[in-house]
Amino acid sequence: MNQQLISIVLPVYNAEKYISNTISSILKQTYKKWQLILIDDGSTDSSGKLCDKFAEMDSRIIVVHQKNMGICAARNNGLKIAEGSYIAFCDHDDEYDLQMLEQLALIMNTISPDIIKCGCVEIYLDDNEKVYFKRKIVPSNSQFFDSSERKEAFDFKYSQKYMGYIWDGLYKKELLISINGFDERMHFG
Repeated sequence: MNQQLISIVLPVYNAEKYISNTISSILKQTYKKWQLILIDDGSTDSSGKLCDKFAEMDSRIIVVHQKNMGICAARNNGLKIAEGSYIAFCDHDDEYDLQMLEQLALIMNTISPDIIKCGCVEIYLDDNEKVYFKRKIVPSNSQFFDSSERKEAFDFKYSQKYMGYIWDGLYKKELLISINGFDERMHFG
């Protein structure tokens, strides 16, 4: 099967504690035809340097350093340079299941829907006596939708007890461009 390039846009902000695990989970993917775009959104910790080190190790990784403009602006900037026909998103404290991209690519290559949504598993950690959880994005419960079903794609996540997040799937780049990307007035989500 001829693999299509998947671009992964990953906004990074003060994530030195988590970013190495997140990037490592992408490097270990069984699907190898991806491009990772790390948008350092004005981090004041060592996150930007960690991103640069990973980019030196793998030519599929691109790093953009920008002043802090918020997660939606970071995603839009990543979208502008993404080369893949499908875009995945990841948050800086999440991880991809090893076969996440491969399983979603099977749907992408056979059906070519506009949106493919998948599941996640929450992993609870003890972080200095306060509960913290991260998500491991998994290909289970995958559903696919065309552009006329955008609302249903996000309603599906509500029915699975998750909000309508963007990090849980693949999206046709042309669909995201047609809706002008993300509303940069929003600094969360």
